[in-house]
Order: sequence, then structure tokens, then C-alpha cells
Amino acid sequence: MEEKINIPGLKLSQLFRKGIFWDVDIDLLDVKKDAYFIIPRVLNRFMFHEVFLENLESIYPRGLICYYALNSGEIRGNEKIEFLAKRYGLRPQEFMNYTPPEMM
Repeated sequence: MEEKINIPGLKLSQLFRKGIFWDVDIDLLDVKKDAYFIIPRVLNRFMFHEVFLENLESIYPRGLICYYALNSGEIRGNEKIEFLAKRYGLRPQEFMNYTPPEMM
């Protein structure tokens, strides 16, 4: 059975910094319809503040987060990718923008 998306009782602006969503009104986003936008944006701009990832995980199933982690072109930087890979049990090499150390 597929896990469901949890609709938060709080506004998204109470869960994430507005700076993560600098170009949109975060409270107008729909957690279901805009998951394709919200998840990669948080994964790319969480600035190593784990609370943002915890908030993301309280809304979305882990499988959906992993899907967008691996398939988003927004997520850049080996340090960030390695952090996310470790957190979600993924291999950094599976991420779109991971650069193997031997290629640097």
C-alpha cells in the first residue's frame, strides 16, 4: 500500500524558510499538486538545517522524497548529495549531478 501525503496543520511558511521559496508565495503551494516543486526545492536549499528535512519527511513519504532526490536536476554539490544519500540510504552516484572524485 502506498504511503499517503500528510497535509500539515501549519502553513508551509511555518515549516520552511521563505528564502527557500524566494520566488513564489510558499503558502499558495499545494502539498499534493506541487510536490514536484516543493521536494526538490527543499532538498536543494535546506542549507544543512536538518529540521527542514524533518518537516519535509513529516509531509511526504520517504519513497517520494528519494524519487525526487535522484531525479531532480536542481540538487547540486557533492557535499549536499553525499549528505542526502547517507540520510536516505542512497548511493551518491545515482544522483543526476554527482561528480565522482576522480572526475574533479
